[in-house]
Amino acid sequence: MQQDVFIAISTDNPGSTTPIGSGTATDPYRGPSDSGTWFDYTMANLLGSDPVTVRLGPGVFRTGADGAGHQGWAARDAMQIIGSSISATTLKLVGTTGQQRWAIGMPGGSTGLMGSEASDFLIDCGFPSSSPPANTGNGAISVSGTHVYLRRIKAINFGSTYGLTLIVFSAAAADSEDCIISECYAQNTRDDSLSSQTVVLFGSSNTSGNPHRFCVIRDCFALGAAYASPPPTVSKCLGIQPGLGLGTIVENNVVANLKWAVYARPCPTKDLVIRDNIFYNVSAALHWDQTGASIPVGRISVLGNLNDLSRVGASAPKGLDFLVGPYDTLVARRNIVRQIPDSDHSLRPDAIGISVVQCTNAFIDDNVINDTVNTRPKTSAFKAWSWFG
Repeated sequence: MQQDVFIAISTDNPGSTTPIGSGTATDPYRGPSDSGTWFDYTMANLLGSDPVTVRLGPGVFRTGADGAGHQGWAARDAMQIIGSSISATTLKLVGTTGQQRWAIGMPGGSTGLMGSEASDFLIDCGFPSSSPPANTGNGAISVSGTHVYLRRIKAINFGSTYGLTLIVFSAAAADSEDCIISECYAQNTRDDSLSSQTVVLFGSSNTSGNPHRFCVIRDCFALGAAYASPPPTVSKCLGIQPGLGLGTIVENNVVANLKWAVYARPCPTKDLVIRDNIFYNVSAALHWDQTGASIPVGRISVLGNLNDLSRVGASAPKGLDFLVGPYDTLVARRNIVRQIPDSDHSLRPDAIGISVVQCTNAFIDDNVINDTVNTRPKTSAFKAWSWFG
């Protein structure tokens, strides 16, 4: 039986370890704002075992969550967490020194959630604004499974000195199915120099093994650095890592002011569609590198994207960059690749529109390539090749 549990911030509970109240709409579980462990105690001990919808009121809820044995609670099957809004409800991640941790994670050893959702709140990932400790990584959400949905969630203050890539929002892994990240916002509010490891704003954690199936990242906003005029130097953050998937869709996202908008290295994905996105002030709109891979990429379709390339940086800016293959089928149609308007920096003469290496079937047409050295086909056994610009 589905149950609703209400949790609120209140000043009538001076305690910091356990809440007061009964969890109803008129008598919610409650405790002080941004204080103590009472919220984690509530999530771990007072929700029962039935499917549950957790409704969070306005305020700051401090948590030490994660799901890998470092926390007091973890997401579970048939759990829905709903805040009051991004501007009203905050989950604040604390106590992460010496660990890689997320504000919402899964139990250690879990093979995936079934029917878990979260929406309508802000996550303060709690990565320090100066002198971060070593071996520490702070992200927003790391879950996977079947029918997992993340909607209307914003993440700030993330970063990593941990020895692994940090994915701020991750909703899929090997064998996941129907996992969706929608209308979420990752804003890099920490200086690049603080993170010594790669930070990916949205993605799937698997790049080998079994694929995830029919997973989607749509209508999201990934911001690597604050907007400025002239455009800022791109952040070393990466935008979206689709992972190894079958029927994966990346659509209608805005990815701005970071190194690579869509990224994989190496990853023999089976079937991926990247369509109708805006990639603004990036070093590469798509950077796919199969170096060292023995299994070819199946099919990647890149359709109708606007790709505005940065004019600054050590390496040549590139629109669609399919590095060393093998690739079976690549389709690139109706994309626009150009250098970003920037009166403070000259056009880059080394910019490349579309670059492909070691592909069996390439269909590249109806793209508009401006302010670059046009398409540079470094071909190996092309069956079909066309370009119009």
